[in-house]
Amino acid sequence: MDNTVSGTQEKKAPSGKKRSFSGNLKLLITVLTVTLAVFQLSTAFFGVLPAMQQRSLHLAFVLPLIFLLYPMWKTSPKSRPSLFDWVFAATAAVCTVYVYFMYEDIANRAGMYTQYELYLGVAMIFLVFEAARRVLGYPLPIFCALFILFAYYGRSMPGPFKHFGLSIPRIIEELYLTTDGLFGLVTGVSATYIFLFILFGAFLSSTGTSQFFNDLSMALTGHLKGGPAKIAVVSSALMGTISGSTSANVATTGAFTIPLMKKAGYTSNFAGAVVAASSTGGQIMPPVMGAAAFIMAQFLGISYWDIVVAAALPATLYFISIMAMVHFRAGKRGIQSLTEETAPKVGKVLKEGWHLLLPIITLVIFLAMGYSAVKAVFWSIVLMVGVSWMGKPEYRMTPKRLLDALIAGGMGAVEVAAACACSGLVIGVIGITGIGLAFSSFVINLSQGILPLA
Repeated sequence: MDNTVSGTQEKKAPSGKKRSFSGNLKLLITVLTVTLAVFQLSTAFFGVLPAMQQRSLHLAFVLPLIFLLYPMWKTSPKSRPSLFDWVFAATAAVCTVYVYFMYEDIANRAGMYTQYELYLGVAMIFLVFEAARRVLGYPLPIFCALFILFAYYGRSMPGPFKHFGLSIPRIIEELYLTTDGLFGLVTGVSATYIFLFILFGAFLSSTGTSQFFNDLSMALTGHLKGGPAKIAVVSSALMGTISGSTSANVATTGAFTIPLMKKAGYTSNFAGAVVAASSTGGQIMPPVMGAAAFIMAQFLGISYWDIVVAAALPATLYFISIMAMVHFRAGKRGIQSLTEETAPKVGKVLKEGWHLLLPIITLVIFLAMGYSAVKAVFWSIVLMVGVSWMGKPEYRMTPKRLLDALIAGGMGAVEVAAACACSGLVIGVIGITGIGLAFSSFVINLSQGILPLA
Protein backbone atom coordinates (compact mmCIF):
# COMPACT_ATOMS: atom_id res chain seq x y z
CA MET A 1 0.00 0.00 0.00
CA ASP A 2 1.10 3.58 -0.61
CA ASN A 3 2.14 5.51 2.47
CA THR A 4 1.23 9.19 2.58
CA VAL A 5 3.32 11.41 4.83
CA SER A 6 3.07 15.09 5.60
CA GLY A 7 5.62 17.88 5.57
CA THR A 8 8.44 17.89 3.07
CA GLN A 9 8.75 14.12 2.88
CA GLU A 10 7.91 12.48 -0.41
CA LYS A 11 5.46 9.68 -1.03
CA LYS A 12 7.11 6.30 -1.07
CA ALA A 13 6.28 3.41 -3.35
CA PRO A 14 6.76 -0.24 -2.63
CA SER A 15 9.19 -2.09 -4.82
CA GLY A 16 7.54 -3.46 -7.94
CA LYS A 17 4.81 -0.79 -8.04
CA LYS A 18 4.77 1.70 -10.88
CA ARG A 19 5.25 5.37 -10.21
CA SER A 20 2.61 7.88 -11.20
CA PHE A 21 3.91 11.06 -12.81
CA SER A 22 2.57 14.44 -13.81
CA GLY A 23 3.82 17.34 -15.89
CA ASN A 24 6.96 16.88 -17.98
CA LEU A 25 7.69 13.43 -16.55
CA LYS A 26 4.26 12.22 -17.58
CA LEU A 27 4.83 13.68 -21.03
CA LEU A 28 8.17 11.86 -21.32
CA ILE A 29 6.63 8.50 -20.37
CA THR A 30 3.78 9.11 -22.83
CA VAL A 31 6.20 9.87 -25.65
CA LEU A 32 8.28 6.76 -24.92
CA THR A 33 5.31 4.38 -24.69
CA VAL A 34 3.52 5.77 -27.74
CA THR A 35 6.72 5.76 -29.80
CA LEU A 36 7.34 2.15 -28.77
CA ALA A 37 3.81 1.16 -29.80
CA VAL A 38 4.06 3.01 -33.12
CA PHE A 39 7.44 1.38 -33.82
CA GLN A 40 6.00 -2.08 -33.19
CA LEU A 41 2.96 -1.40 -35.37
CA SER A 42 5.08 0.02 -38.19
CA THR A 43 7.35 -3.03 -38.27
CA ALA A 44 4.29 -5.27 -38.24
CA PHE A 45 3.02 -3.48 -41.37
CA PHE A 46 6.23 -2.78 -43.30
CA GLY A 47 8.21 -5.79 -42.12
CA VAL A 48 10.33 -6.67 -39.12
CA LEU A 49 13.85 -5.22 -39.00
CA PRO A 50 16.95 -7.46 -38.90
CA ALA A 51 16.95 -9.44 -35.66
CA MET A 52 19.58 -7.45 -33.76
CA GLN A 53 18.02 -4.12 -34.75
CA GLN A 54 14.45 -5.12 -33.95
CA ARG A 55 15.35 -6.53 -30.55
CA SER A 56 17.84 -3.86 -29.50
CA LEU A 57 15.48 -0.99 -30.38
CA HIS A 58 12.68 -2.77 -28.53
CA LEU A 59 14.81 -2.90 -25.39
CA ALA A 60 16.00 0.66 -25.98
CA PHE A 61 12.46 1.75 -25.10
CA VAL A 62 11.57 -0.91 -22.57
CA LEU A 63 14.56 -0.72 -20.22
CA PRO A 64 14.51 3.09 -19.72
CA LEU A 65 10.76 2.86 -19.10
CA ILE A 66 11.32 0.29 -16.37
CA PHE A 67 13.99 2.35 -14.61
CA LEU A 68 11.82 5.47 -14.71
CA LEU A 69 8.55 3.78 -13.74
CA TYR A 70 9.66 1.22 -11.16
CA PRO A 71 11.45 2.40 -7.99
CA MET A 72 14.69 0.76 -6.98
CA TRP A 73 13.71 0.19 -3.34
CA LYS A 74 10.61 0.44 -1.19
CA THR A 75 11.97 3.72 0.20
CA SER A 76 12.60 5.23 -3.24
CA PRO A 77 10.58 8.36 -4.07
CA LYS A 78 7.31 7.81 -5.88
CA SER A 79 6.84 11.23 -7.44
CA ARG A 80 10.11 11.29 -9.41
CA PRO A 81 12.95 9.02 -10.55
CA SER A 82 16.13 9.11 -8.50
CA LEU A 83 19.57 9.98 -9.89
CA PHE A 84 20.37 6.26 -10.16
CA ASP A 85 17.20 5.74 -12.19
CA TRP A 86 18.21 8.40 -14.69
CA VAL A 87 21.74 7.00 -14.95
CA PHE A 88 20.45 3.46 -15.45
CA ALA A 89 17.92 4.61 -18.06
CA ALA A 90 20.53 6.58 -20.01
CA THR A 91 23.07 3.76 -19.85
CA ALA A 92 20.50 1.22 -21.03
CA ALA A 93 19.65 3.47 -23.97
CA VAL A 94 23.34 3.78 -24.91
CA CYS A 95 23.98 0.02 -24.67
CA THR A 96 20.99 -0.91 -26.83
CA VAL A 97 21.24 1.92 -29.37
CA TYR A 98 24.91 1.03 -29.91
CA VAL A 99 23.89 -2.47 -31.00
CA TYR A 100 21.14 -1.03 -33.21
CA PHE A 101 23.54 1.15 -35.21
CA MET A 102 26.56 -1.16 -35.16
CA TYR A 103 24.88 -4.50 -35.82
CA GLU A 104 26.36 -4.90 -39.33
CA ASP A 105 29.88 -4.14 -38.11
CA ILE A 106 29.40 -6.55 -35.19
CA ALA A 107 28.22 -9.29 -37.54
CA ASN A 108 31.10 -8.73 -39.98
CA ARG A 109 33.69 -9.03 -37.19
CA ALA A 110 32.42 -12.58 -36.52
CA GLY A 111 33.27 -12.93 -32.84
CA MET A 112 35.92 -10.21 -32.55
CA TYR A 113 35.15 -7.46 -30.06
CA THR A 114 36.61 -4.25 -28.73
CA GLN A 115 37.41 -3.42 -25.13
CA TYR A 116 34.68 -0.82 -24.80
CA GLU A 117 32.12 -3.34 -26.09
CA LEU A 118 32.97 -5.53 -23.13
CA TYR A 119 32.25 -2.63 -20.81
CA LEU A 120 28.95 -2.01 -22.56
CA GLY A 121 28.17 -5.71 -22.30
CA VAL A 122 28.82 -5.80 -18.55
CA ALA A 123 26.61 -2.75 -18.08
CA MET A 124 23.87 -4.25 -20.24
CA ILE A 125 23.83 -7.57 -18.38
CA PHE A 126 23.69 -5.77 -15.04
CA LEU A 127 20.89 -3.48 -16.22
CA VAL A 128 18.79 -6.41 -17.46
CA PHE A 129 19.21 -8.11 -14.08
CA GLU A 130 18.22 -4.90 -12.29
CA ALA A 131 15.21 -4.30 -14.55
CA ALA A 132 13.96 -7.86 -13.97
CA ARG A 133 14.50 -7.49 -10.21
CA ARG A 134 12.43 -4.31 -10.07
CA VAL A 135 9.57 -5.74 -12.07
CA LEU A 136 9.55 -9.41 -11.02
CA GLY A 137 11.54 -9.61 -7.80
CA TYR A 138 14.70 -11.59 -7.04
CA PRO A 139 13.98 -15.21 -8.13
CA LEU A 140 14.42 -14.82 -11.91
CA PRO A 141 17.63 -12.71 -11.77
CA ILE A 142 19.17 -15.10 -9.25
CA PHE A 143 18.25 -18.09 -11.42
CA CYS A 144 19.80 -16.43 -14.48
CA ALA A 145 22.93 -15.44 -12.53
CA LEU A 146 23.47 -19.09 -11.61
CA PHE A 147 23.60 -19.95 -15.31
CA ILE A 148 26.27 -17.33 -15.92
CA LEU A 149 28.31 -18.83 -13.09
CA PHE A 150 27.73 -22.21 -14.68
CA ALA A 151 29.15 -20.91 -17.97
CA TYR A 152 32.35 -19.79 -16.20
CA TYR A 153 32.85 -22.76 -13.86
CA GLY A 154 31.97 -25.43 -16.42
CA ARG A 155 35.24 -27.33 -15.99
CA SER A 156 34.42 -27.94 -12.33
CA MET A 157 30.90 -29.24 -12.89
CA PRO A 158 30.13 -32.93 -12.33
CA GLY A 159 28.96 -35.56 -14.80
CA PRO A 160 26.84 -34.46 -17.75
CA PHE A 161 26.94 -30.82 -16.62
CA LYS A 162 30.68 -30.53 -17.22
CA HIS A 163 31.81 -28.46 -20.19
CA PHE A 164 34.93 -26.65 -21.37
CA GLY A 165 34.21 -23.44 -19.43
CA LEU A 166 34.14 -19.95 -20.89
CA SER A 167 36.24 -16.90 -20.15
CA ILE A 168 34.51 -13.77 -18.88
CA PRO A 169 35.12 -11.82 -22.12
CA ARG A 170 33.71 -14.73 -24.15
CA ILE A 171 30.59 -14.91 -21.96
CA ILE A 172 30.00 -11.15 -22.28
CA GLU A 173 30.57 -11.21 -26.04
CA GLU A 174 28.17 -14.10 -26.58
CA LEU A 175 25.44 -12.62 -24.41
CA TYR A 176 25.70 -9.03 -25.67
CA LEU A 177 26.98 -9.10 -29.26
CA THR A 178 25.13 -12.10 -30.70
CA THR A 179 21.56 -13.28 -31.16
CA ASP A 180 22.16 -16.07 -28.65
CA GLY A 181 21.81 -14.05 -25.45
CA LEU A 182 20.11 -10.79 -24.51
CA PHE A 183 19.02 -10.24 -28.10
CA GLY A 184 18.14 -13.86 -28.66
CA LEU A 185 15.02 -15.76 -29.56
CA VAL A 186 13.03 -15.00 -26.40
CA THR A 187 13.63 -11.25 -26.69
CA GLY A 188 12.72 -11.56 -30.36
CA VAL A 189 9.36 -13.04 -29.44
CA SER A 190 8.77 -10.13 -27.05
CA ALA A 191 9.78 -7.61 -29.73
CA THR A 192 7.32 -8.99 -32.26
CA TYR A 193 4.44 -11.24 -31.24
CA ILE A 194 4.01 -10.59 -27.54
CA PHE A 195 4.00 -6.81 -27.71
CA LEU A 196 1.42 -6.72 -30.48
CA PHE A 197 -0.90 -9.13 -28.71
CA ILE A 198 -0.64 -7.09 -25.50
CA LEU A 199 -1.46 -4.01 -27.58
CA PHE A 200 -4.36 -5.95 -29.10
CA GLY A 201 -5.70 -6.60 -25.60
CA ALA A 202 -5.33 -2.92 -24.68
CA PHE A 203 -7.36 -1.92 -27.74
CA LEU A 204 -10.03 -4.51 -26.93
CA SER A 205 -10.32 -3.17 -23.41
CA SER A 206 -10.53 0.40 -24.68
CA THR A 207 -13.38 -0.50 -27.06
CA GLY A 208 -15.48 -2.02 -24.27
CA THR A 209 -14.90 -5.66 -25.17
CA SER A 210 -14.14 -6.54 -21.54
CA GLN A 211 -17.53 -5.22 -20.43
CA PHE A 212 -19.20 -6.98 -23.36
CA PHE A 213 -17.69 -10.31 -22.29
CA ASN A 214 -18.80 -9.74 -18.71
CA ASP A 215 -22.35 -9.03 -19.85
CA LEU A 216 -22.34 -11.98 -22.24
CA SER A 217 -21.14 -14.40 -19.55
CA MET A 218 -23.89 -13.17 -17.21
CA ALA A 219 -26.47 -13.66 -19.94
CA LEU A 220 -25.23 -17.16 -20.80
CA THR A 221 -24.83 -18.60 -17.29
CA GLY A 222 -26.53 -16.24 -14.85
CA HIS A 223 -29.79 -18.22 -14.97
CA LEU A 224 -28.07 -21.54 -14.09
CA LYS A 225 -27.63 -23.03 -10.63
CA GLY A 226 -24.75 -21.26 -8.91
CA GLY A 227 -24.82 -18.71 -11.70
CA PRO A 228 -22.41 -16.15 -10.17
CA ALA A 229 -19.52 -18.64 -10.03
CA LYS A 230 -20.26 -19.86 -13.54
CA ILE A 231 -20.27 -16.25 -14.69
CA ALA A 232 -16.74 -15.96 -13.28
CA VAL A 233 -15.61 -19.07 -15.18
CA VAL A 234 -17.15 -18.05 -18.51
CA SER A 235 -16.02 -14.42 -18.27
CA SER A 236 -12.46 -15.56 -17.50
CA ALA A 237 -12.55 -17.93 -20.47
CA LEU A 238 -13.81 -15.18 -22.76
CA MET A 239 -11.24 -12.70 -21.45
CA GLY A 240 -8.59 -15.37 -21.93
CA THR A 241 -9.29 -15.38 -25.65
CA ILE A 242 -8.01 -11.79 -25.90
CA SER A 243 -5.65 -11.38 -22.95
CA GLY A 244 -3.29 -14.28 -22.27
CA SER A 245 -2.38 -12.64 -18.96
CA THR A 246 -3.50 -14.17 -15.66
CA SER A 247 -3.13 -10.97 -13.65
CA ALA A 248 -4.98 -8.87 -16.23
CA ASN A 249 -7.74 -11.45 -16.34
CA VAL A 250 -8.12 -11.41 -12.55
CA ALA A 251 -8.18 -7.62 -12.44
CA THR A 252 -10.75 -7.39 -15.23
CA THR A 253 -13.20 -10.13 -14.28
CA GLY A 254 -12.60 -10.46 -10.54
CA ALA A 255 -13.63 -6.90 -9.80
CA PHE A 256 -17.28 -7.73 -10.41
CA THR A 257 -17.47 -11.55 -10.15
CA ILE A 258 -15.97 -11.89 -6.64
CA PRO A 259 -18.51 -9.52 -5.01
CA LEU A 260 -21.25 -11.23 -7.04
CA MET A 261 -20.25 -14.68 -5.76
CA LYS A 262 -19.97 -13.49 -2.16
CA LYS A 263 -23.39 -11.91 -2.37
CA ALA A 264 -24.83 -15.18 -3.70
CA GLY A 265 -23.48 -17.13 -0.69
CA TYR A 266 -20.02 -18.37 -1.70
CA THR A 267 -17.24 -17.87 0.82
CA SER A 268 -14.56 -15.26 0.16
CA ASN A 269 -11.86 -17.91 -0.18
CA PHE A 270 -13.88 -19.92 -2.67
CA ALA A 271 -14.78 -16.85 -4.73
CA GLY A 272 -11.13 -15.85 -4.95
CA ALA A 273 -10.09 -19.38 -5.83
CA VAL A 274 -12.62 -19.60 -8.67
CA VAL A 275 -11.38 -16.35 -10.21
CA ALA A 276 -7.72 -17.32 -9.77
CA ALA A 277 -8.15 -20.78 -11.28
CA SER A 278 -10.31 -19.53 -14.14
CA SER A 279 -7.98 -16.65 -14.95
CA THR A 280 -5.01 -19.00 -14.97
CA GLY A 281 -6.73 -21.00 -17.68
CA GLY A 282 -6.83 -17.84 -19.77
CA GLN A 283 -3.14 -18.37 -20.54
CA ILE A 284 -3.96 -21.46 -22.61
CA MET A 285 -7.21 -20.18 -24.13
CA PRO A 286 -6.87 -19.56 -27.89
CA PRO A 287 -6.42 -17.48 -29.92
CA VAL A 288 -4.39 -15.14 -27.66
CA MET A 289 -2.36 -17.09 -25.12
CA GLY A 290 0.53 -16.42 -22.77
CA ALA A 291 4.09 -15.62 -23.83
CA ALA A 292 5.02 -19.31 -23.65
CA ALA A 293 2.83 -20.07 -26.67
CA PHE A 294 4.79 -17.71 -28.91
CA ILE A 295 8.11 -19.00 -27.58
CA MET A 296 6.97 -22.58 -28.24
CA ALA A 297 6.10 -21.69 -31.83
CA GLN A 298 9.55 -20.17 -32.37
CA PHE A 299 11.47 -22.98 -30.68
CA LEU A 300 9.57 -25.73 -32.47
CA GLY A 301 9.64 -23.95 -35.81
CA ILE A 302 5.89 -24.28 -36.37
CA SER A 303 3.19 -21.72 -37.00
CA TYR A 304 1.35 -20.05 -34.16
CA TRP A 305 -1.88 -21.44 -35.61
CA ASP A 306 -0.67 -24.98 -34.88
CA ILE A 307 -0.20 -23.98 -31.23
CA VAL A 308 -3.70 -22.48 -31.20
CA VAL A 309 -5.24 -25.69 -32.56
CA ALA A 310 -3.30 -27.86 -30.11
CA ALA A 311 -4.35 -25.69 -27.15
CA ALA A 312 -8.07 -25.63 -27.98
CA LEU A 313 -8.97 -29.05 -26.53
CA PRO A 314 -7.02 -28.89 -23.21
CA ALA A 315 -8.24 -25.32 -22.64
CA THR A 316 -11.84 -26.38 -23.19
CA LEU A 317 -11.48 -29.37 -20.87
CA TYR A 318 -9.85 -27.15 -18.25
CA PHE A 319 -12.79 -24.77 -18.12
CA ILE A 320 -15.33 -27.61 -18.23
CA SER A 321 -13.68 -29.10 -15.14
CA ILE A 322 -13.84 -25.80 -13.27
CA MET A 323 -17.47 -25.35 -14.34
CA ALA A 324 -18.29 -28.83 -12.98
CA MET A 325 -16.57 -28.03 -9.69
CA VAL A 326 -18.53 -24.81 -9.13
CA HIS A 327 -21.76 -26.57 -10.16
CA PHE A 328 -21.30 -29.24 -7.49
CA ARG A 329 -20.35 -26.64 -4.88
CA ALA A 330 -23.48 -24.65 -5.75
CA GLY A 331 -25.64 -27.75 -5.29
CA LYS A 332 -23.99 -28.55 -1.97
CA ARG A 333 -24.52 -25.03 -0.61
CA GLY A 334 -27.91 -24.51 -2.24
CA ILE A 335 -26.82 -21.46 -4.21
CA GLN A 336 -29.30 -20.49 -6.88
CA SER A 337 -29.17 -18.51 -10.10
CA LEU A 338 -29.49 -14.78 -10.65
CA THR A 339 -32.96 -13.35 -10.90
CA GLU A 340 -34.44 -12.37 -14.26
CA GLU A 341 -34.08 -8.74 -13.28
CA THR A 342 -30.32 -8.97 -12.70
CA ALA A 343 -29.35 -11.35 -15.51
CA PRO A 344 -29.20 -9.64 -18.94
CA LYS A 345 -30.68 -11.23 -22.04
CA VAL A 346 -28.35 -12.89 -24.53
CA GLY A 347 -30.12 -11.32 -27.49
CA LYS A 348 -29.84 -7.83 -26.10
CA VAL A 349 -26.16 -8.23 -25.23
CA LEU A 350 -25.29 -9.56 -28.69
CA LYS A 351 -27.35 -6.87 -30.40
CA GLU A 352 -25.40 -4.14 -28.62
CA GLY A 353 -21.93 -5.67 -28.89
CA TRP A 354 -21.81 -8.20 -31.74
CA HIS A 355 -19.43 -5.98 -33.68
CA LEU A 356 -16.81 -6.39 -30.93
CA LEU A 357 -16.42 -10.05 -31.91
CA LEU A 358 -15.32 -9.16 -35.46
CA PRO A 359 -11.64 -8.38 -34.62
CA ILE A 360 -11.30 -11.68 -32.73
CA ILE A 361 -12.96 -13.64 -35.55
CA THR A 362 -10.69 -11.85 -38.03
CA LEU A 363 -7.63 -12.81 -36.00
CA VAL A 364 -8.64 -16.48 -36.03
CA ILE A 365 -9.40 -16.43 -39.76
CA PHE A 366 -6.06 -14.80 -40.63
CA LEU A 367 -4.16 -17.33 -38.52
CA ALA A 368 -6.08 -20.22 -40.10
CA MET A 369 -5.28 -18.87 -43.58
CA GLY A 370 -1.57 -19.06 -42.82
CA TYR A 371 -0.79 -15.40 -42.21
CA SER A 372 1.90 -14.68 -39.66
CA ALA A 373 0.70 -13.86 -36.16
CA VAL A 374 2.22 -10.38 -36.52
CA LYS A 375 0.23 -9.58 -39.66
CA ALA A 376 -2.94 -11.17 -38.27
CA VAL A 377 -2.95 -9.14 -35.06
CA PHE A 378 -2.00 -5.92 -36.89
CA TRP A 379 -5.02 -6.07 -39.19
CA SER A 380 -7.23 -7.11 -36.28
CA ILE A 381 -6.19 -3.95 -34.45
CA VAL A 382 -6.93 -1.84 -37.54
CA LEU A 383 -10.36 -3.44 -37.87
CA MET A 384 -11.02 -2.89 -34.18
CA VAL A 385 -10.52 0.85 -34.54
CA GLY A 386 -13.07 0.86 -37.35
CA VAL A 387 -15.76 -1.29 -35.72
CA SER A 388 -15.55 0.70 -32.48
CA TRP A 389 -17.54 3.42 -34.23
CA MET A 390 -20.44 0.98 -34.63
CA GLY A 391 -20.99 0.82 -30.87
CA LYS A 392 -21.61 3.13 -27.96
CA PRO A 393 -20.14 6.66 -28.24
CA GLU A 394 -18.10 6.26 -25.05
CA TYR A 395 -16.18 3.32 -26.56
CA ARG A 396 -15.40 4.83 -29.96
CA MET A 397 -11.70 5.08 -30.76
CA THR A 398 -11.33 8.84 -30.82
CA PRO A 399 -7.77 10.25 -30.99
CA LYS A 400 -7.69 10.45 -27.18
CA ARG A 401 -8.85 6.86 -26.67
CA LEU A 402 -6.45 5.73 -29.39
CA LEU A 403 -3.60 7.45 -27.54
CA ASP A 404 -4.69 5.90 -24.25
CA ALA A 405 -4.72 2.43 -25.83
CA LEU A 406 -1.21 2.91 -27.23
CA ILE A 407 0.02 4.01 -23.79
CA ALA A 408 -1.69 1.08 -22.06
CA GLY A 409 -0.18 -1.36 -24.54
CA GLY A 410 3.31 0.06 -24.12
CA MET A 411 3.06 0.06 -20.33
CA GLY A 412 1.67 -3.47 -20.26
CA ALA A 413 4.53 -4.88 -22.31
CA VAL A 414 7.46 -3.77 -20.16
CA GLU A 415 7.06 -6.50 -17.54
CA VAL A 416 7.01 -9.30 -20.12
CA ALA A 417 9.93 -7.75 -22.00
CA ALA A 418 12.04 -7.63 -18.82
CA ALA A 419 11.33 -11.31 -18.16
CA CYS A 420 12.13 -12.27 -21.76
CA ALA A 421 15.41 -10.35 -21.83
CA CYS A 422 16.54 -11.90 -18.55
CA SER A 423 15.50 -15.37 -19.69
CA GLY A 424 17.53 -14.82 -22.85
CA LEU A 425 20.65 -15.07 -20.69
CA VAL A 426 19.67 -18.62 -19.73
CA ILE A 427 18.98 -19.60 -23.34
CA GLY A 428 22.29 -18.06 -24.37
CA VAL A 429 24.30 -20.00 -21.78
CA ILE A 430 22.56 -23.26 -22.72
CA GLY A 431 23.49 -22.65 -26.35
CA ILE A 432 27.13 -21.66 -25.96
CA THR A 433 27.98 -24.36 -23.42
CA GLY A 434 26.20 -27.14 -25.30
CA ILE A 435 24.59 -28.29 -22.07
CA GLY A 436 21.19 -28.68 -23.74
CA LEU A 437 22.40 -31.38 -26.10
CA ALA A 438 24.58 -33.00 -23.43
CA PHE A 439 21.72 -33.18 -20.95
CA SER A 440 19.36 -34.59 -23.58
CA SER A 441 21.87 -37.31 -24.39
CA PHE A 442 22.27 -38.04 -20.68
CA VAL A 443 18.50 -38.47 -20.23
CA ILE A 444 18.23 -40.73 -23.27
CA ASN A 445 21.11 -42.92 -22.10
CA LEU A 446 19.74 -43.10 -18.57
CA SER A 447 16.27 -44.12 -19.77
CA GLN A 448 17.72 -46.79 -22.10
CA GLY A 449 15.45 -45.53 -24.85
CA ILE A 450 12.23 -46.08 -22.84
CA LEU A 451 10.14 -43.04 -23.74
CA PRO A 452 7.80 -42.90 -20.66
CA LEU A 453 10.83 -43.15 -18.36
CA ALA A 454 12.63 -40.41 -20.29
